[in-house]
Amino acid sequence: MLPLTGIVTSLSSLGLKKAQLTLFGGPEKTDSYTGRKNAYSEIVQAIEILLENEISPRIQVFVNKDTIDELPCIESLLQSLH
Repeated sequence: MLPLTGIVTSLSSLGLKKAQLTLFGGPEKTDSYTGRKNAYSEIVQAIEILLENEISPRIQVFVNKDTIDELPCIESLLQSLH
């Protein structure tokens, strides 16, 4: 896989202004729903790299009966990014 920073830099130079990422809750739920260990950490890293490159991350959150209790975790993450 190409380094994420290089990919984002290239996309930024092409004029990309927004990118959508999906969370299902905190680390455990997001990793479980995506079927990938460390998916949550990778998404958070991607958000930070997007912000560094002046690309606005659009965070999509899937809410259902299994993930509704995860909303405070997502809220904390989003507040920490400001």
